[in-house]
Amino acid sequence: MPELNTLLEFSTQVKGRIFGASEGEIKVFKDKGVAKAYMWKSQERTWEEIGEVIDPSTANNNAEPAGSIQMGGTTKHYPGDNLFAAGQYDHVFDVEIGDGIMRKLPFNNGSSMIEASDKFCAREGLSRVNVEQIVQFLRTNAKSFKTRDYDGTEALKSEQASKYGPKASIIPFTQTVYFDQVKIEPPQKKILEFNNELNRLVDKDLVHFESCCKTLSQPQYYHSSSVGPASVDVIKRLLEFPNEKLFPCLDLYRIFLLHPNSSEGYSGSDGGAHYLSVLLGQLTDPNVPKANIMLALRCLCNLFKN
Repeated sequence: MPELNTLLEFSTQVKGRIFGASEGEIKVFKDKGVAKAYMWKSQERTWEEIGEVIDPSTANNNAEPAGSIQMGGTTKHYPGDNLFAAGQYDHVFDVEIGDGIMRKLPFNNGSSMIEASDKFCAREGLSRVNVEQIVQFLRTNAKSFKTRDYDGTEALKSEQASKYGPKASIIPFTQTVYFDQVKIEPPQKKILEFNNELNRLVDKDLVHFESCCKTLSQPQYYHSSSVGPASVDVIKRLLEFPNEKLFPCLDLYRIFLLHPNSSEGYSGSDGGAHYLSVLLGQLTDPNVPKANIMLALRCLCNLFKN
């Protein structure tokens, strides 16, 4: 690692003065007496802090502080198996799931945590119930963004940018965002409150509604649970509430779209026209509450989940 006194001070000597040469370029600067790694983001034309830099000669090889990066020793070799390719990885974790056996999990910062967890469970013959636990482990111990160009995509982007000229002023966002927070109780209570005023759901409907809410409140079992046709019908009818009382129904539908069963509503001959007309109607009607617009947009994002 470079000597601390030779590094440029980020706030006074780098920020707004020194620019990166290409997307993903990593440099080390000094910030209030601490050496930190920064990655260049071409679209935003700014340096993004990655973390503190540790001298590999003094770092504990078995304990890597959260938010820190070892320069000069950033990758680890994994020999490969039937699901994970051989090569250099940002991390090769030792994972223990309660049976005392340590299993190797290679992972690159910025890659899909769900995909890596799925592969790990498939390789080890573990139930997919463990996927969420492993994803949480990766969220805690790895980074959600790239810290190096491990797959060559950044180099390819730079090559294409130079080949096809300057970039457009509006750049499409290529990473899908899902609104996957699951909190059933708030929309559930509000829907019941509004239904007491509207009387849209009768007793048998309320039974299916409670069953639906119970299923959706357990995302860890989405892969094996089912939302029955009667419950789906209740959700469809909830979306017919008046606009001023629709926002908890939209929030419940946002959560339902995270469940694999939700895709069935778009596989029929109408292609989900009923649902789309409700969501798009919230975006085109100037009189709907702002909360409805926000939730309709979140529903549209979650449509791509399944």
